[in-house]
Amino acid sequence: MPTLTLKFRQVFRVKKLNITFCSYPDFASNAKPLYEYMVKRYGDTMNYTWIVFNENNLLRLKEKGINAILIGSDEFFRYIKKTDVYFTTHANITGEKPENAIYIELWHGIGSKPVGYLCNNSNEKDLEWYNDIRKKFDYMIVPHGFWKVIYSCLFHVEPARILDLGMPILDYFKYSDGSKNLSKILNIDIKKFDKVIAYMPTFKSGCNRKDIKNINLNNIFNFPKYDDKLLDKYLKDNNYLLCVKRHPSEDAIFNNYHSDNIINITDEILTENNLSVNEIINAFDLLITDYSSIGTEFLFLENLYYMLLMILKNTKTKEV
Repeated sequence: MPTLTLKFRQVFRVKKLNITFCSYPDFASNAKPLYEYMVKRYGDTMNYTWIVFNENNLLRLKEKGINAILIGSDEFFRYIKKTDVYFTTHANITGEKPENAIYIELWHGIGSKPVGYLCNNSNEKDLEWYNDIRKKFDYMIVPHGFWKVIYSCLFHVEPARILDLGMPILDYFKYSDGSKNLSKILNIDIKKFDKVIAYMPTFKSGCNRKDIKNINLNNIFNFPKYDDKLLDKYLKDNNYLLCVKRHPSEDAIFNNYHSDNIINITDEILTENNLSVNEIINAFDLLITDYSSIGTEFLFLENLYYMLLMILKNTKTKEV
């Protein structure tokens, strides 16, 4: 495999680079902040193209002046062979890759849930998918050397192909105006609440996950004994707002309870406002999750430490 430097030299000699981005959901995850950085940093010295799955998102991006192509279209198959560098979040570009093209997999999260070759008793379909991923990308990006070892095991690839160069979404975590963005998509001023809470679970099917067999589609937390109205009353009495954000794979299957103090956020609402979930995450005082990677990523927020300090400061303890 040619080195990264050698490959860049080969493509730079010929023409302006064609940079291709693809994410799930469209225009989100690690690909979106990286795209915005590259446009700001390199301007029109490169050609940028987004591959999208949804026609509405295709039109939305084109209206913003962003070059976008619908995956699977004739235009897609004509264009994809011209790509010099691919950036994806779910290894979600299909088609033949040019010999000198570089495929960089950004992935979409770092967390505690088992994925890839670390899953127990993975079925044939899942293993086939992960095996395809490991053959497809040239390099994968992780935020730290600690994750370099883990992802080398997850995907059965050489550590040299895992680059600890950072995680683009963490720029959103730190620098986005989450309160403003959240107020915008909800059409309310969230500052009127004493606390804003997020519930963001991961998906419960696929990738050999069998931890939850019976899912109550009318139950926010999937608890055996649970009452939406009691939760709503508690939130109202304490002036708390609960925002429920399901995983994109499960956005449409739940019949979620909705009130002045319980609001559901979908990826459709986010994309309509040209936002991703990572651009609202720092608006929340508390995150409730299961084994979603968002729980690990939330630890990067500085306000989490401030919250812990506040709790310790206000907790009466006996001196020893």
